[in-house]
Amino acid sequence: LEQFAPHLRNLDLSSNNLREIENLKGMAKLRELKLYGCQLSHIEGFAQCPSLVSLHLEDNSISIIEGLEKLTTLEFLNLDNNRLQ
Repeated sequence: LEQFAPHLRNLDLSSNNLREIENLKGMAKLRELKLYGCQLSHIEGFAQCPSLVSLHLEDNSISIIEGLEKLTTLEFLNLDNNRLQ
């Protein structure tokens, strides 16, 4: 994945058994990220994706949201069916 990172615009890792997502380094052109239906409990590292427009995080176990304020291009965010406090 690392070799493709600089060129990725869309990435769909949905419905995988991911407990965390980290090291999005080098994905500066990423515009859409789908991570729904995983086992994520927290989110971080999205600041490394400054071009992100659409972020799908529904159907996870996320309880705390931090770091999304740096995503100034974000237009769509779905956090349905999480454990937000």
